[in-house]
Amino acid sequence: MRVTADLLRQPIFRDMTADQVGILLDLSDERIYRDRDPVIRITETNPDLFIVAEGGVEVRTATGDVLATMGQGIVFGEVSIVDEMPASATVLSQGMTRLNVIHRKTLHALLDGDPKMKAQLMENLARILAGRLRAMNAHIMVGRIDD
Repeated sequence: MRVTADLLRQPIFRDMTADQVGILLDLSDERIYRDRDPVIRITETNPDLFIVAEGGVEVRTATGDVLATMGQGIVFGEVSIVDEMPASATVLSQGMTRLNVIHRKTLHALLDGDPKMKAQLMENLARILAGRLRAMNAHIMVGRIDD
């Protein structure tokens, strides 16, 4: 996978240089998934950060409800990079899907050697997670208003 303008626009790479993102991609392994293959299983520990190189994935709850679908350039698995807890959703491939995968230990080793990159990546993760929390709070409040 090469660094593209679309990839650099992803929230996780905000304010990072093409060289920094290129370094991350160089550390990744490529994995191929067939349609409906599980990438992450709910309640299992996920030690990886994933970048969709081709194809797509869908995120499902324990009851099977679709939370999100993600296509080329999207990054997922970032929550487990932060807290190392079991996954709170299942991620399934949609069609033939190629993912670039960066293992948590590899990522942390790189970031420990580059404090500036680490600070930027962690700030970006905080923004992503704060956005999700705000969206969930808004969703909960709409439900209360309707009652």
